[in-house]
Amino acid sequence: MLLITVVGYTLFTGATALSPNAEAFVVFQIFARCFGSAEVLIAAVVIAEEFAPENRGWGIGALGALQAVEHAHEPVMKNIGDLFSNVPRRTIGLFGVVFGLALAGSTAGFFAPKYLQDVHGWEPSSIAMLNLAGGALAILAGNSRQAA
Repeated sequence: MLLITVVGYTLFTGATALSPNAEAFVVFQIFARCFGSAEVLIAAVVIAEEFAPENRGWGIGALGALQAVEHAHEPVMKNIGDLFSNVPRRTIGLFGVVFGLALAGSTAGFFAPKYLQDVHGWEPSSIAMLNLAGGALAILAGNSRQAA
């Protein structure tokens, strides 16, 4: 499955470069991002299953760091450097808060399905439906706020 997601991401990213119009570009990007997201999720499962228990946290952290580096662009890094130069204490404080929230949120998000399965006996299909329904509600709530 991991190789399928890598190939799918590669093909749709390449197709994006050859898009004949904006509509095709959007469709190719949607599929590329779907495969890219699935790739990260499957890689996390592989890490959780293949790494020794004492190394799993490091593996998941390294995967997250690689994903963050993938999305970092040079202008963003220059702007972050400017923040550290101009307002270092505020920037360090902001980064500390964001790091803490990401650490807690990522860990909770990663282990929540396992908790639901192991402690409450949920089936994977029920967890998928919970995520689907929750995502749909989030989209509806976001749209209703924009309309107001």
